[in-house]
Amino acid sequence: MERLHGRGILIIVSDFLTKESFVEKKLKLLVSRGLEVIIFHVLDSDEVSFPFNGDIIFESLEDDPPIELDPVDIRETYQRAIQDQITYYRTHCAKLGIDYIFLETSTPLEQGLTYYLLQRKNLGKL
Repeated sequence: MERLHGRGILIIVSDFLTKESFVEKKLKLLVSRGLEVIIFHVLDSDEVSFPFNGDIIFESLEDDPPIELDPVDIRETYQRAIQDQITYYRTHCAKLGIDYIFLETSTPLEQGLTYYLLQRKNLGKL
């Protein structure tokens, strides 16, 4: 981020599966440097709907240990947590003047970006 100076547009594409406070701090810094920030929050449809059934072992892509569980036991709590995360980013981005776009991977990123840019053009922001 040290190399990002002055005015410009920064588009961030992420699943944002990290601590919100860390992300919020970095976003504030980017905005304070005069950058226009646009967020594409992208999650797989299965991450949103959590359609799994039966005993499953979930493995982390990081260094976390595998977890074995029956998804039915946590589905409602998990789905609420994902919706809370989406709401959190939508709310905090709006407060910072950051455009926030949520996409599921079933929508190609280029389609989401094209739609966003057309909306932006219609609002006279291009």
